Amino acid sequence: ITVEMTLSGQASSPLDTTYDVWQTYLPDGARGAIPDSDPGRPIEIFPAGFRFDFTRLTWEEDTTFSVTGPFGTNNRTVFTAGFNGKGALVDVSSHVNEQVDVSPLAIATFPGVAVGETAPEGAVATFDLDLSDERTRAWVSESLDEGRIVFAISSLIFASQGDGILTQFYLRENPLVVVGVRDSASLTMAGTVGESPCDIPGDIDGDCQVTGADLGALLAAWGSNDPAADFNGDGIVSGGDLGALLANWGL
Repeated sequence: ITVEMTLSGQASSPLDTTYDVWQTYLPDGARGAIPDSDPGRPIEIFPAGFRFDFTRLTWEEDTTFSVTGPFGTNNRTVFTAGFNGKGALVDVSSHVNEQVDVSPLAIATFPGVAVGETAPEGAVATFDLDLSDERTRAWVSESLDEGRIVFAISSLIFASQGDGILTQFYLRENPLVVVGVRDSASLTMAGTVGESPCDIPGDIDGDCQVTGADLGALLAAWGSNDPAADFNGDGIVSGGDLGALLANWGL
């Protein structure tokens, strides 16, 4: 899965394509602070999490930032999220204050922009998502099943009141996008359709074991030509297929 976003202005810092641990964000001289080994700060993409009863299906672009006011913590309707030990989404937007490291889905690269250079307006941030974590795969699968996948993009920088250059992207309602001069965000997915990881006659639901669920599915298809239950390929779901299922019962 690849996400692309076009900068609507200069990036906030030189390009950094490596993760920075939380200690590098502490002020110089602070207890536990360590220097950043390379210039710049990464632009990271995370799953989006929601609170105040909002979900990926009910949160919209014009949803209020907070229902409790602009200041404070744990008050945003949407936030950068990570996975806890049980695979549930948790708010990681204050991970520096909480002194924990997080795992973004990807860190942006910019084709044509070298590490240490500052990406200009019009440069395309490219996020190639890491799907090696089963929790990430489960989140992506659940999102696609519901018909909507929502990401949160974040980049932490040092700034004082009024002097920060924020990394910003073109969105679809921007006039330059409307007239076709710039592109809005894009999501590209590619996959391979292959054989089931297990090939057991009788395993209709694909869970790699033959159980009552498969028997129920076979009986529901009885007398039809459903290929998922027609194990012997004779064109009809009948006693021969039932025998094949029972022969592998419990496998």
